Amino acid sequence: MKQYILLILCTAALASCVTPKKLYQKDRYDDAVTALSKKLKKKPNKQKNIILIQRAYKKATEADMEAIAFLKKEGRPEDYEEIFNIYEKIRRRQGRVKRLPQLVDQKTRSVIYFEYINVDGELFHYKQKTAEYTYARAVKTLEAGGRDNARSAYNDFKQVKAYYSDFKDVDAMLNKSWNAGLSHVLFGIENNSRVILPREFDNEIKSIAVSDLNQGWVHIDVNSVSGKRYDFNVVLNITQIDVAPERVKEVRYTEVREVEDGWVYKKDKKGNVLKDSLGNDIKVPKIVRIECDVIETIQQKAAMVSGRLEITNNATGQLVQTIPVRADSHFEYVSLAAFGNLNALTKEKRRMIGRPVPFPDDFEMLLMCSEDFKRNAKKAISDNYFYMD
Repeated sequence: MKQYILLILCTAALASCVTPKKLYQKDRYDDAVTALSKKLKKKPNKQKNIILIQRAYKKATEADMEAIAFLKKEGRPEDYEEIFNIYEKIRRRQGRVKRLPQLVDQKTRSVIYFEYINVDGELFHYKQKTAEYTYARAVKTLEAGGRDNARSAYNDFKQVKAYYSDFKDVDAMLNKSWNAGLSHVLFGIENNSRVILPREFDNEIKSIAVSDLNQGWVHIDVNSVSGKRYDFNVVLNITQIDVAPERVKEVRYTEVREVEDGWVYKKDKKGNVLKDSLGNDIKVPKIVRIECDVIETIQQKAAMVSGRLEITNNATGQLVQTIPVRADSHFEYVSLAAFGNLNALTKEKRRMIGRPVPFPDDFEMLLMCSEDFKRNAKKAISDNYFYMD
């Protein structure tokens, strides 16, 4: 992936290094005009750029007009859009040079003028013809039936709307093709774990909201709609539910710490009190060793819900994908009983002094799993979206 990104960056860097002269030499006249326009806005008196933009502009216009003449002679409706696009390119190029500051040929001392073609009428004409042709093609494609055809028609109707927002009944046709192109998916949950689930847990799992996964051409229903044909069934199959036994572990140890407890006079080997340079008695901290016996109680409990997401193509009856889904919950509580000098304990351990707490029951442990289980199931649907498209 890193190599791919590096390749893109290198390609972009090389492209930015292509000079207008090289673009011209490669017959990329329109690109040359664009590049030269940018340069001439900054330095309008650079003669070699003035001469080159004249040539590139003329060559680009000639090439475009030749292409249009050929396509018109062919007379194929499917070329209407290309003709429109070429006229649009001519219009943009002319606008680009019109916005340039006045250019002067230093040799002749004459102002440079560009030949402009009035393309407005042709643009309007071929925009209309393109919209009409694209609309007719979309209608024909939609009438052929099938999801893929409906999606293709939808894209054509979108293009028509981009040309004319109120073209005929384009909004109604967009809606019709959209609905015909949707892939309808029915989502359900099955419990095959051989464990009878508490009603609250069952309701919690089934409250999974998959509507926010509706994107693109996929639409997911949690409840079957009467009369609707579903293209795919997605089943969250719960296959295992397990709550581990409660575990209690005791650890006994002694915490030892050295602390200051007042002060004493500093003495020499003979027992005489030492004095500082000012004649004052020297005092030193008195260090004592304190201890505290600890009984650390660790309470642990775990639960697990697992299963698989099964995607079935209803047209073929084939199970197209199976994705494992799992969630775990863990309970751990540590408490301390302390005997001795509590100052030997750290602040954190002093906060842990107390009695063990009641364990959560099995139902509570399962509820702790439910949110993660739903989240993981939704991720499995999202990651395998393309199987249902």
